Amino acid sequence: MKYLNSLLCVFSVFIIVGCAPIYNTSYSYIPPKSQVGIMCVSNCDNNVNNCRHIEELKKDNCEYRADLDYDHCVKDSEHESRQNSSSHHHTHHCYRKSCQANYEHCTSDYNRCYQACGGSVTTTQQCVAFCK
Repeated sequence: MKYLNSLLCVFSVFIIVGCAPIYNTSYSYIPPKSQVGIMCVSNCDNNVNNCRHIEELKKDNCEYRADLDYDHCVKDSEHESRQNSSSHHHTHHCYRKSCQANYEHCTSDYNRCYQACGGSVTTTQQCVAFCK
């Protein structure tokens, strides 16, 4: 009974969290007025491009390692299956890790850089799912 109550509590939390509003954030940029500020923003552009490139490399590396780990798990499972009799069959539950690039810090760094150069950044959030 205690297990059932715990399971019910965890399930309730997932239901509540799963229905929270989801927002899309967009940015509007007003460039700096001075020529120096505009040249400064081009440095921001280079920095954000480098940041995004690094995030892509991290994602590619993650995917490579996830493939290796998955293949290793499958091979171990096959090897174990061959060594065990059918009455003592063990199964590995192999899964492939999900990998995503995280660009959020690139965007926030870019926005700070843009503002430091004399430009202004306006943030707009729009509810796109589970809106009230």
